[in-house]
Amino acid sequence: MLGLWHWGPGPVVFACEAGDLVARQRGIEAWRFGVDAGRVVGIRGYHSGEQLRVVRRSDGVVSHLDIGTFILTREPYEDGAPIPRWTPRPRLRATGPARRSTC
Repeated sequence: MLGLWHWGPGPVVFACEAGDLVARQRGIEAWRFGVDAGRVVGIRGYHSGEQLRVVRRSDGVVSHLDIGTFILTREPYEDGAPIPRWTPRPRLRATGPARRSTC
């Protein structure tokens, strides 16, 4: 779980500091996790109170980290990871003359 991970394209480095798991972005502490009843839970930062889960593939190899809805991978936008992808919606085409808003 230690070392370099990515949230999207952004690097996050996890290290053990004073018995806590600390995540740093650009060298600055972003999140801090501790162990509570056998679970790794955020104790400082945006993920305070959120559980960090290590998700494994069927062969037992770590696939990604899941913190609430945040997915962290070893490589930016790693293939096969359950990363939400934005898909543009088709544009609507006007079928008649433009109407002005009365607002």
